[in-house]
Amino acid sequence: MRRFRATLEEVLEADVILHVRDISHVDTEAQQHDVDTVLRQLGIDPDAGQRILEVWNKIDRFDADGRENLANIAARPPAGAPVFPGVSRNRRGIDELLAAIERRLAATRTTLDLSIDASDGGRHQLAASQFRSAEQGAA
Repeated sequence: MRRFRATLEEVLEADVILHVRDISHVDTEAQQHDVDTVLRQLGIDPDAGQRILEVWNKIDRFDADGRENLANIAARPPAGAPVFPGVSRNRRGIDELLAAIERRLAATRTTLDLSIDASDGGRHQLAASQFRSAEQGAA
């Protein structure tokens, strides 16, 4: 558990956290509980759903009825935390996952739209450089 926690400490700075679960594992619920416990210890609320995207891996190990059941569960995740079932070797589900990651990253991205007269370019270049330095210091 100590190595597991050390690895997860890197998530403190992450904009998006992908929790990839082997949904076919016999102890998948216990493993999820362990991850949630460590996230809480790190000050991240796994129930808030703002940064965490849950990916269910190895769903292809289930028969058709099992996959349908998991899809129904994933369609109604607790606390609104997104669940992406079926991401697998054949890339099924990957487009939806990538789109969700992009939406999360875009939500925290700062976009500036500047119109600068050519005669003021040097002065504004310095201001933009100072803005980037301040933004990186805050991150």
